[in-house]
Amino acid sequence: MEKTNLIKKLDSEQDIAPWKDLRVHATRDALLLISNGLSLGEVGAEFTLDNKELVAIWINDKAIQKPDQDFLNEMEKSMEKKFSFLIVQPYVLIHELLN
Repeated sequence: MEKTNLIKKLDSEQDIAPWKDLRVHATRDALLLISNGLSLGEVGAEFTLDNKELVAIWINDKAIQKPDQDFLNEMEKSMEKKFSFLIVQPYVLIHELLN
């Protein structure tokens, strides 16, 4: 599939969920926080296409991160906080929704 079409497909698969529904993915170490400067569809496409070089750059730049313990502790106090998410097996990519 062409990258542009893949991004569109993945963009259409995004949804919104509160933290209480996403936290299980953090416990299995499959949740990734994506910088709001990147689209979930774009990141998902690069994972799907196995673009290790670009993903490594994003990780190095902290545009993709696993939630740290401080974040997890804060979210436990905000169970209804909403995130947009995209499942790209085996990961769940999330964006914090800004007010």
